[in-house]
Amino acid sequence: MAKKFAQKGFSLIEIVFAVFVFSVISLGSSYLLLDTVKASRLNMEKVQAEFLAREALEIVKTIGSEEWQNLTAGQYGLSLSNNVWQLTPENEDVSSILNQGERFITIADVDDSLKSITAQVNWQGLTSEFKSDYLITYLSDWEQKQLTECSDGIDNDGDGDIDYPADSGCYIPQDPSEEIVEGDFVCIDEIDKQIVKVEGGFIYLHNCQLTGNVLKREGTVFVCRQSTINGNLDIEDPANVELDQTTISGNVSMSYFASDVNLIIYDNDIDGDLVIDGGTLSLVNNRVGGKLDISCATTIIDNYDNVIDKKITICGEEIN
Repeated sequence: MAKKFAQKGFSLIEIVFAVFVFSVISLGSSYLLLDTVKASRLNMEKVQAEFLAREALEIVKTIGSEEWQNLTAGQYGLSLSNNVWQLTPENEDVSSILNQGERFITIADVDDSLKSITAQVNWQGLTSEFKSDYLITYLSDWEQKQLTECSDGIDNDGDGDIDYPADSGCYIPQDPSEEIVEGDFVCIDEIDKQIVKVEGGFIYLHNCQLTGNVLKREGTVFVCRQSTINGNLDIEDPANVELDQTTISGNVSMSYFASDVNLIIYDNDIDGDLVIDGGTLSLVNNRVGGKLDISCATTIIDNYDNVIDKKITICGEEIN
């Protein structure tokens, strides 16, 4: 007798339900994929806008470094002509990068030598809404900021000499004043005292913090104890010198001393060079971050317990 073989099939309801579930999953996946693509596109737009803004700031920096006076307050576009960027009165068209995109910068004066620069990019986003991104930086005219009385082209002290090195009151071009103090200078237990230039008289510093260079020319004594000099120390032809327990961030130069001038230099910390020309020297327990150079005109009485980081030259001969 033949056997019957029967296989149960899918009902119409089951097929419809399966198609429905597949459609829901496919639709959800499609939306998720679209959201991912949209987010990626929006993020790309943001990256492109930020790049354009950063590029604009760098362009303005270049323009300002070449001619600071070109950076007048106002709103400008940018234009590249003959490989040279220029400021233009109209906003720059960047629609080749961003849909309906434009780029412009705004320059504002903060003070005579400082300007704020804002680079802004506008465009129409993927969702047809207009978007904007901007960056801000500050530019300073360092050349103008660094002009002092000794480098500004003006005879500030009225002595007929202008700036360094013509004006004897200018130790370096960055000196803030052309004037020299004639007479005595005393600083005891004070901080943030400014540059000192004394001709004649004496200098007495005790527990004094000086900002700038110290210049002593001629006159009587120079005494500096337990003080800090944030700059160079230059002493020319005084009567006697005592430098004790003092920190100096720059170089020390002592010159044009007669043989009877006593130079007492004890327990100091000098970051730069120490150069001595003439006088009778006692040099004990000092640290010199640069070189030590003592001329043949100097009579050395004491020279011990000193730490010299670079070369030592005495009377033209280098000492190992």
